[in-house]
Amino acid sequence: MIKTLAVHVNSPTWPTGKRPPLSLRHITSTDMNVMDMMLFIGCVAIPPHLSQVSLNAWWAWLRYITAFASGNSFMLRAEYGDLDPHQKSVLSDDFGMGASLSFLVEKLDLQTVFDGKYFVEFLAPTVSAHVAKIAKNGQFKTPDFIGKDSKGKWHVIECKGTQTSSDAREGQMTRGASQKANIVFNRKSISGQKLVSGLLIGRENGGFSSSLRIDDPEGDTEFEINDLNIAQAQEAGSRATVGRALGVAGFPSSAYLIASPYGTKLYDRETVGEEEARRKDILASMRRSAAAELQASFATAPGRVTDGDRIGRIVTMELPVPISIGKKIFNHIEARLTVSKDVYERVQEAALSEGGNSTDFVQSIPLEGFRRSGQRSFRQLEIGKLFRGELALRTL
Repeated sequence: MIKTLAVHVNSPTWPTGKRPPLSLRHITSTDMNVMDMMLFIGCVAIPPHLSQVSLNAWWAWLRYITAFASGNSFMLRAEYGDLDPHQKSVLSDDFGMGASLSFLVEKLDLQTVFDGKYFVEFLAPTVSAHVAKIAKNGQFKTPDFIGKDSKGKWHVIECKGTQTSSDAREGQMTRGASQKANIVFNRKSISGQKLVSGLLIGRENGGFSSSLRIDDPEGDTEFEINDLNIAQAQEAGSRATVGRALGVAGFPSSAYLIASPYGTKLYDRETVGEEEARRKDILASMRRSAAAELQASFATAPGRVTDGDRIGRIVTMELPVPISIGKKIFNHIEARLTVSKDVYERVQEAALSEGGNSTDFVQSIPLEGFRRSGQRSFRQLEIGKLFRGELALRTL
C-alpha cells in the first residue's frame, strides 16, 4: 500500500549559515508505505515506561489501515470528514508522528528514536535545579522524539499533524519551534538536526491535498546535554529502546523495570534513610512483577507467540471495511510483535537479580538501526535483533 505524499523541506528556516542535510535536499515527494507508517505509530511512537497504557489502544493503529482513499495519493476517505473533532485530532496526531518518523528515520539514518518526555524526565537529576523542577512538574515542553544516528549524532524531532488547513499547520509549527529547541547537545560532534515536521492531511473532496513540511526554526534552549551528562543520555536511549520493545511485545512490567530502573518515577535515584528504604521496597516489587510476567510468558495463552528465536504477542482483527490490493481482497489484519529470546532471557535474569538491572546490562544490548522489508500485503519493521513488528493482511 504505497501512497504518494508531497514533501516540502523549508530551507530558509534553517539557522543562518546552515543548510538541510544532503539527504533532505531536492526532495519534492516520497512514496509512503501505509503499513510501515502503521508500524511506526504502534511500535515506535509510544513512551517506553507507559507501554501498558499505550497497548490498551493498540487496535487504533490497525484500524487506520482502512482510512485511506483508493488511488495513489496520500488522502483519507471522504467519510473521515464526519469524524468528531476529538477523533480527528487523535488521527492527525498519530499520522503526524507516523508519517514523519517513517520519512525521517531513513533520511537521518537513525539507529534509534524514542520519546522526548521520557528523555527529559530520566535526565532531570543531571541538569540545573530549576530545569529539573519544571521537568518533574510536567511544565517543560519537550519535543516528541530524540534520535541517534549511525555517526553518533543526536537529533530532535517535533511532530505535528492537522486535517484543517495550511494556516492551521503554520500555527502548529510555530508552537512546535520552542519545543524542539528546548533540548540542545552542546558539542558539534554529537549535535544533529533539530526539526519540526508538519503533516497536512487531505481527504477526498476536501479541497486540498496532503503534504509533509520540514522546518528547522530558531528557539530558546532550556535543557543542555553536555560532557557531564552525555553518559546518562546514552543510557536513556538504550533503556527507552529496550523498554519500549518489551512493552510492545507484551511484557509491560518488564518494560517498566528497564525504563525506570530506580523506582516508580523516571527521575528517582538512590537516596538515604526511610526514603531510600521505601525506594528499595518499591524496586523489589517491580522486579517481582517483571519476573512473574516473564516466567509465565511461555504458557499457552491467547495472543502469545513463540517463533524460533523470538517471543511476543500476536493479534488478529477484522477490518471495518475490506481492502483491495491488485486482484485480492483482504478482510483481516494480523500484527505479530516480538523480541529476541536472547534479550528476553537477559531481562529475565535482570528481574531475578537485585544487581542485574544495571547500566552495563542495558547498554550491552546492540541497537543496529531500523530495517523495513516485505511486500504489498505484508510489512516488517526491525530494530536490530532486539525487536520485530510485522503486519499482514489476511483473508479469513
